Amino acid sequence: MALTILSPLAEGEEAEEALASPVHDLNGKVIGFIDNGWWSLKVTLRKLQELFEQRYNAEIIWKTKRAATASPEEAIQDLADKADMVICGLAN
Repeated sequence: MALTILSPLAEGEEAEEALASPVHDLNGKVIGFIDNGWWSLKVTLRKLQELFEQRYNAEIIWKTKRAATASPEEAIQDLADKADMVICGLAN
């Protein structure tokens, strides 16, 4: 009896994505938050906002999205145009 083992891995080309340069100094930076609507994430992001504003005089831009969905393209583009870095958390 022959046994055939199938791989669950998809075949295809691996795309190499360029990473953004790290942000070494947060002073005066614009930081984007993507909020997926979960209460625990909102609590965490509010605390981070307070810390970033007090310690680094940072400006915070909030974007929201529905849980378990992709962020709207216009929100992503707006953050790409305006923010020095973005924090997107998944919390529940």
